[in-house]
Amino acid sequence: MISIERFANIWIFALIISISLLSCRQDRNADIVKNYLDTYAKVSYEKLSLHLADSIRIIDGEYSKSYSHAEFHDYYQWDSVFSPQFHIEKISSKENNVFITLSTKSDRFKFLVNNPVRTTQCISLIDNKIYQFKYLQNHDTDREKWIENRDSLVNWIDNNHPELSGFIYDMTKLGSENYLKAIGLYNNRQE
Repeated sequence: MISIERFANIWIFALIISISLLSCRQDRNADIVKNYLDTYAKVSYEKLSLHLADSIRIIDGEYSKSYSHAEFHDYYQWDSVFSPQFHIEKISSKENNVFITLSTKSDRFKFLVNNPVRTTQCISLIDNKIYQFKYLQNHDTDREKWIENRDSLVNWIDNNHPELSGFIYDMTKLGSENYLKAIGLYNNRQE
């Protein structure tokens, strides 16, 4: 028969092992997210896709969209044209979620007068793969200025360069290239 003292020691040992394993898993999840961001910035989708589950969801307020790998590749190509640069301000893990405060600079954000954009996100993993990005908070974002600059650009392009009209809705690499072209034309306009 096992003594109470022996049972308590076994229970404490099992608890310590469980906490250690959980801590290792949480550290591994944070490392996966860090590697994802590093790979994203280096424009390597083949390596980036190794960190992604079969389906990826982005949730930002009312907006929610699921992407297949092919669709996420298109999104990645669109976004990478703007040369995003990431800086992790804070990162922590709990179970299969990584909570991150991220500062992101890009050519698009610079024009929209929110550069960098600071967000807090919950990035969820399953089987060591990222399957969801949920934006919890946008810090210091001047949404009114953002919308004013975006709408001013769109209206000016529609009136002066109709060949680029619709760039704002084109979520392909060509769409983002046209977005940058529109920004350049707008910034160099003669009033």
